[in-house]
Amino acid sequence: MKKLIAVMLSILAMQSAFADDDLAKMRIKISGPISSNAYYLCVSSSGGCSSIYAGSKGQVFPMEPGKVSYIFTANIANAKMYPQTLPASCNVAVNKNQTLVVSGKVVVESTHKASETPNVRIDNLHCSLA
Repeated sequence: MKKLIAVMLSILAMQSAFADDDLAKMRIKISGPISSNAYYLCVSSSGGCSSIYAGSKGQVFPMEPGKVSYIFTANIANAKMYPQTLPASCNVAVNKNQTLVVSGKVVVESTHKASETPNVRIDNLHCSLA
């Protein structure tokens, strides 16, 4: 529950804290089973986590300029976080007025036990700067 609250507070803080036009931005182009708005993309320089669903609908998220050092997916439905191996394309420094574009596909791994929570990952995770 503490993780869920921390993720939600990060999201709210990120949405309101960055009003400066010369900050960096993040665009999410991730497909997959995201219609429930349960999955969030968390990037080290973003100042929090951003809704993959909202990103798929075109929302652009503000982020602090800086080096991307980690990316993980968070599921707010069960308060679990799923770290990703950082691909070389995402190991970048994002400068002011640049947009980090993160793409890939959300994959929910099925489990054979009803009591187990499925793992979530982003296949073909790729970043580019615009």
